[in-house]
Amino acid sequence: MKVRYIQLLLLAGLVAFGGRPARAAPAEKPRPRQATPTAEKSRPRQATPTAEKSRPRQATPTAKKPRVTFVVDVTPQDYKSVKRILKWLRKGLRRNQDLKYIPMQRLLEKPRGSMKRIRRAVKYMDQASMAIKGLEFGKAIQLLQKAVRKLEYSFLGLLRLRVKAQPLADALRLLATAYFLDGQAKLAKETIQRLLVIDPKTRYKAGRFPRQMAQLVDDERLMFDEFGTSTVVIKTEPPGARVYLNAHRVGRSPITIKGVRRGFNYLTARYPGYRTTTMGLEVDPPKLQRVTIKLRKFKRDPVPLLGGSYATMGPRVMSSAMQALAARLKVDILIVGRVLKDQDLGKVVLYAYDARLKELLRGPVKASISLDFPKPKSLEMIQMLFSGVRLDGTKPPPPKKPKTSFWKGFKERMVRFRRWRGFWPTVGSVAGILVTGLVVGLAVGLQPSSGLPPSLGSRHVIFAHPLKRF
Repeated sequence: MKVRYIQLLLLAGLVAFGGRPARAAPAEKPRPRQATPTAEKSRPRQATPTAEKSRPRQATPTAKKPRVTFVVDVTPQDYKSVKRILKWLRKGLRRNQDLKYIPMQRLLEKPRGSMKRIRRAVKYMDQASMAIKGLEFGKAIQLLQKAVRKLEYSFLGLLRLRVKAQPLADALRLLATAYFLDGQAKLAKETIQRLLVIDPKTRYKAGRFPRQMAQLVDDERLMFDEFGTSTVVIKTEPPGARVYLNAHRVGRSPITIKGVRRGFNYLTARYPGYRTTTMGLEVDPPKLQRVTIKLRKFKRDPVPLLGGSYATMGPRVMSSAMQALAARLKVDILIVGRVLKDQDLGKVVLYAYDARLKELLRGPVKASISLDFPKPKSLEMIQMLFSGVRLDGTKPPPPKKPKTSFWKGFKERMVRFRRWRGFWPTVGSVAGILVTGLVVGLAVGLQPSSGLPPSLGSRHVIFAHPLKRF
């Protein structure tokens, strides 16, 4: 009975305390911490010079480089001999970090638009490569067709590149790949034929073409070699223009080019004062083909101004012909020169004119340069032409005269007076006048006074001679 009673008490205690959640003891509120003298409020740290917020750097205004061009008077007979001298003179201008050298033909043609189109075409080619990897062949074909068209209209810019027509060859290679993977085998075949004309060294490589195209590329390469070559006779109006075949220079017109490959070729002609012209030429071996390229003049042709500029070299002030030429070319500095062949030497004379000030900067700078080793003398000549010359188009301020004290200036004037050739005559004249005046004064002042008026017969002693005044 006793045990039973104890069990009931335990069960009641469990129900009372275990069945209901126990109330949490009220949490004591944290007392505010009293600030002790050692635990004062910490003051905000002052930013040290090394921990300051870095301010954005203000771009310093950089001086704009002056635009410079170079025109030289050379006879056609001497041009081939002195061509290397002119080449190194132009290189010297390009190497000068303070100048922006631009050839005259480039100033007239403004090939900046061609370079922009080339960069846009390269961007299209990158997008097309990504589209081919994503199996979007239709999109890739459209992008590559745009790239090829832009490059075909940009031969003026391709001529400036070291790789020449390589961007066009890469665009045609990608276009042929896109056509083939899209199932257009005929268009892929025609594109490979155009590619072989632009780049005759094209062969199948695993990294450049997919494996499925190995047979097609090899077959087109075999046919390309079997068709042979043709001969093309090229003339230009006016004659003497530079001729380029597929962006590679072949000579001056009139010219006969042998070994021209079958297919669509690009012919380019350039001549000073005329617009650069590019045309397509379909070659079909073994026929002899004749081509005449007519060049168009610029609207404001600067060539007539060159003769007047060459004839007026030397004066301190720019002639009207030089001013008109600089305004036509939009340059800040115009370098005019003359080169004459003398046996194994080239005699060079250069003048640098500032079109902003309309006056001579430096000149004449003369040198005799070896035709075989023109590099050192040519570079030295360009360095001499611009050493110690202001290129910002402003005249140097006149030197300020130092202020001198009165006594220092008086001393300098006396030294100059002493060195004057009229010094002794002047000193002698002044001394004679002083002595004469002194003697007269003493004679008048020391004579005895008679007390009578002068009208009654006073006597005056002048130079120890008694004179009677009546």
